[in-house]
Amino acid sequence: MKYFINSVALTSLFFSAIFFKQAQSLHLRHLQTHQVNGSNVVSLCALNNKVISVQQGNPFFISWQISEQGEMYRSYPARRETIKVNDCLPILGLCAHGNMLISWTISHINTWRVLGVLKDEPIIPLCVQDLSKSEEVESIMSISNNRLIVTKKSKSIQRKLRNEFWKITEDGTIKHLSTIKNSKHAAMCTYGNLLFYEESQGLIKGALIEAIRMSFTDLALSQEAHNDFITTLHANNGLLFSASIDGSIKIWQISQNGELTLLHTQESAHTQAIYALCTYNDLLLSSGADGTIKTWRIEATEQAI
Repeated sequence: MKYFINSVALTSLFFSAIFFKQAQSLHLRHLQTHQVNGSNVVSLCALNNKVISVQQGNPFFISWQISEQGEMYRSYPARRETIKVNDCLPILGLCAHGNMLISWTISHINTWRVLGVLKDEPIIPLCVQDLSKSEEVESIMSISNNRLIVTKKSKSIQRKLRNEFWKITEDGTIKHLSTIKNSKHAAMCTYGNLLFYEESQGLIKGALIEAIRMSFTDLALSQEAHNDFITTLHANNGLLFSASIDGSIKIWQISQNGELTLLHTQESAHTQAIYALCTYNDLLLSSGADGTIKTWRIEATEQAI
């Protein structure tokens, strides 16, 4: 039964990718609004038919099952006692790499194994990586060749940022490889061997990732995307999703050379700044400073002939 479910999910994703790439125009149809109790959700991550969220200031994450109608059902929470070190520290962010989940606090990076598709299957802690006392993790992104891009910032007054290449193994061990020259900072996401990032207020730039050589090559891409600062970027199935402080979401089609074509703008998706985006099959999930997680259906309004 498990293999049947996996094959159906993979087939769905395959046809979704083709469907989205052929679409000349897309729109977001709002499905559900989930009111978050307590603090706002600052990170969302989808893997193995689960969506995992972290609320600001919480030392644990929550795993959700998402229905076809976009309803969210809480499944297996990674409780505090499963985190081996410093479980009083809040989790700052999440990243998926294969069937592994990566979380980080101000002083540690933790890796987890996310099992199967059944809602009661546990999320298993794997490894813990200590961070330098003088710096903390800003973000982590998964790329090819078992590499990660880790953005760090110093704890000094200047709060300087830098990007590094790290390697991750099947057992969840991670190791620093090199610091990236001329690295990019602010909101970033990866798609295959492409990197998208906000260079200045509302401007999206692109770069080619050389995972083996561990370097970036800037692309000609320079896209005016939002009138205010971009808070998060997410890419999947040939699409780039961008969100801003003004609460808007935009959908872009990604060409093979990294050029972006605007397909849809969702004004006032949230009443305040948007913190996180993630895709789950043909759904988009967004969380914001308005204390909600919203689910949206990604639908084509016109197709190429």
